Amino acid sequence: MEAVARLFLVRPPAYPGSAAADPARIPIDGTLDLEGHAADPRAMHELLQRLARRAPAALVSSPSARSLAVARALAPLCGLEPRQDARLAPRFLGNWQGQCPASLGPEWQQFLADRRRISALGAESLEALRARVLAGLDALAAEFHGREVLVVLHADAQRAALARALGLADGECFEPQPGQAIALDWAHPDAREFTHALIGMGVDWDVAAAAKQVHRFPGGASVLPRS
Repeated sequence: MEAVARLFLVRPPAYPGSAAADPARIPIDGTLDLEGHAADPRAMHELLQRLARRAPAALVSSPSARSLAVARALAPLCGLEPRQDARLAPRFLGNWQGQCPASLGPEWQQFLADRRRISALGAESLEALRARVLAGLDALAAEFHGREVLVVLHADAQRAALARALGLADGECFEPQPGQAIALDWAHPDAREFTHALIGMGVDWDVAAAAKQVHRFPGGASVLPRS
């Protein structure tokens, strides 16, 4: 069984945080103007084109506005319709924000309104976020094992995925910068011989295809067997 799915986790560009940043520059019509939103707009455009050339099997996005903007920009390049998965949504931090003062500007008021719509409950725990995100990624590995999937989601979710792949506590892990991506081999939930692995961070090269079998050789295995 081709028990590993190659997941490319793309972090969307930063939410505009100043009066000079115009949220209309991140449209939803299949284009993506990253000026003022990504640290290196050209690099992110090149990243999206590089990922699209891999002919992924699916394009999946968090339901957040920024994630959907990136997914909709990727869609015509990949020839895929973006799928939304609520399990990949950003962590809800509760209603600590209170009323939105006008001094925050319209882009931040919209940001806070979006966060409130995610849940009517209090702040979501990291454990709850980790459980739903990993369940979503496991489902993708089960559906697309042996193939590649582009997944657009935020920092907390990426950190949860990295923590599992590296065998670290979530708080000890890291995430890519906005506008960058990581590549993970994500094992099928029922796999016996494969486990999760970090393949690349801040991907700016063409990553080799995922292994389809366990390669054993003296001194170790290219994909470590599950104990």
